[in-house]
Amino acid sequence: MTTENARAAVSKVDQLIRDPRSRQQFHQDPHATLRNAGADPGDVPTAVWEILTDMTPAELEAVLALGVALADAGLLEGKQPYGIIF
Repeated sequence: MTTENARAAVSKVDQLIRDPRSRQQFHQDPHATLRNAGADPGDVPTAVWEILTDMTPAELEAVLALGVALADAGLLEGKQPYGIIF
């Protein structure tokens, strides 16, 4: 079951990868970058964290682009106007 903390932490990751500078920072030091953004890396589900932290900046950008395209097509649910496919 997904907790509210997990949703909040993943939302922070989503925000971080939207900006090229913070996306690069996340790639270089994901733990510190997420903590500095106000979220606990331990709140991100382990499998999700492992995949995200293994991605290159270009792969993170591709995930972002896919999330935006899915949201724009009305294929995502949730409170946020768009986001990663979580």
